[in-house]
Amino acid sequence: HRSLNIDMTQWHTWGVIWAPSSIIYTLDGRQWAVVTVPSEIPTVRMDLNFELRTMCALGRQCPTSPQSLLVDWATEYVAVNP
Repeated sequence: HRSLNIDMTQWHTWGVIWAPSSIIYTLDGRQWAVVTVPSEIPTVRMDLNFELRTMCALGRQCPTSPQSLLVDWATEYVAVNP
């Protein structure tokens, strides 16, 4: 779990680069997190999903107003093994 200090009222480009030895998370073309622990890297196919939550104290969800998420476009790429 990580927190980012960004203006979420602006458009951003998020990315996930999943390889057998790492998962790299990007924001606006820059890496902001990486996972390299083998036991934390899935060995089964992952899919793209969107989830919107308002987190509060003790990790509980407690929205006090309606929440929304605007997505301009989403794409999944699959590496082709030669």
